[in-house]
Amino acid sequence: MGRAWLAPAGGGDPGLEKPARILVIRFSSIGDILLTTPLLRVLSHAFPGAEVDYLTKAGFAPLLRSNPRIQRLWELSPPYGASELRALAIALRRREYDLILDLHKSLRTRWLRLHLPGRWESYRKGMLRRTLYVHLKLRGLAPARPVRERYFDSLRAFGLRDDGGPLEYYLVEEEQAWAAEELRRTGLATAEPRVGLAIGAGKATKRWPAEHFAQLGHWLRKRLGAAFLILGDERDRVHAELLQRELEPAAASFAGRTDLRQTAALLAHCHVVVSNDSGLMHLADALGKKLVAIFGGTTPELGFAPRSENAVIVERKGMPCRPCSHIGRDRCPRGHFLCMKGVHPIEVGEAVLSSLP
Repeated sequence: MGRAWLAPAGGGDPGLEKPARILVIRFSSIGDILLTTPLLRVLSHAFPGAEVDYLTKAGFAPLLRSNPRIQRLWELSPPYGASELRALAIALRRREYDLILDLHKSLRTRWLRLHLPGRWESYRKGMLRRTLYVHLKLRGLAPARPVRERYFDSLRAFGLRDDGGPLEYYLVEEEQAWAAEELRRTGLATAEPRVGLAIGAGKATKRWPAEHFAQLGHWLRKRLGAAFLILGDERDRVHAELLQRELEPAAASFAGRTDLRQTAALLAHCHVVVSNDSGLMHLADALGKKLVAIFGGTTPELGFAPRSENAVIVERKGMPCRPCSHIGRDRCPRGHFLCMKGVHPIEVGEAVLSSLP
């Protein structure tokens, strides 16, 4: 490699040189990418003179676009095929990376290994243990460490570990001003408390029933006079608009109407967020929001649960069919969906009350 390396600093192998140019790779998705941000923070502290770049899919790049710990953000463009990957590899080779951290371990990153020189390091996905836990339902087989900690396996040679600090997401002033104007437009600027309802999730078994969200809203409205920001993507638009009509005039739906960064700006204006196990759960966590996270077909033991002191997890424990999958399913394999239907709105409401000052 043509790049110089930084002089060794304390920690890890004392004879191991320190990289001057680093590439971090995680292509998707929202939560997985946000869970890499503690690693970016540790890198910036351990190698203050290094240039740290990041490679992700274009659709998820907004999560990192304002992160000051990243020098250059590389985007894999749609349709994410072979021609796009080849063009990207040519551009990446010009940067002459000393260290490449593969935090995805996919077919794409394996292909890049063959075409991108440099020292590659990765992490332990723990797929066997996770698969056994999902299928045998034995808690002792659950992954031993959260995913964010496992990402640090890629830095074990340098003796670097998770610092236990928060996830990170950076808003810019214009986004904050836009969100404030949206609250004024919808009449929610002076409402307190403002409760974010992140009603979506990638799979059906990770979504709390829409009627439960409605019951929660009525209960919080009665107890607190709460107002609601209903958040989600295009797939959630119909349910979000129905929920808005149910909770009017103290609710506004933004589902399917805002991009990822606008959604983050709106989350930042919430006093507390109620979310399924989803990307918006991690986004609220990264923004330091008080958070009530509802788990159904997945479980916190799989390693993706929020860990901050701001988060409360609500779930129906003791069900022998949980987890039914590590990422959720399109339908309940038992047909009863009690893991979510059995989480009562008042239970979630009480968790919201306990989260507020």
